[in-house]
Amino acid sequence: AAPIVPTAKPVKPSPMRPLEPDRNRGSPAVVPAFPHPGGKMQDLAVATNPPGANAVIDGAGANCITPCTLQVPPGLHSLSLRLEGYQEERREVHIANDPQDVPLVSLRKTSGVLMITTVPTGAAITINGRVQGQPTPAQIDLPPGTYTVMVEKNGRRAVDRVEIRNGNTNFVKITLE
Repeated sequence: AAPIVPTAKPVKPSPMRPLEPDRNRGSPAVVPAFPHPGGKMQDLAVATNPPGANAVIDGAGANCITPCTLQVPPGLHSLSLRLEGYQEERREVHIANDPQDVPLVSLRKTSGVLMITTVPTGAAITINGRVQGQPTPAQIDLPPGTYTVMVEKNGRRAVDRVEIRNGNTNFVKITLE
């Protein structure tokens, strides 16, 4: 098999679609490359928003930092894009006998959700010392991490520590009475 080598060249658009989850394993399926007999390496241009993601073909080996171009043999390939603080994105890419351009991939920040309610409702919310603009009940998106949450109403105050994990929703109910 020919090595996959990063290069920098303008290329043509490519048909592609997101990988479907493998229903049995719960994770995106990785499809190995099946080069066409006699097929030559083709350029695959990859760009992300924001730039700087690590683009990897078929799970290992060849990679580059976006925006970049990889040389890939014809066939079906798995492209994964990783950038610290963002969710991993995966795409299935079919490489034919022409250079191709992956449509711009917008990366999504890692985050979780804090759903907070109080009895009584209408309490002011402070997270890590920063006052939030909405009273309880509230839904607040936060990056993964541990937070100190304070709620206050009518001179009564309560403090709780909450751990937010990527993709999870934390439900917190605090009684101030």
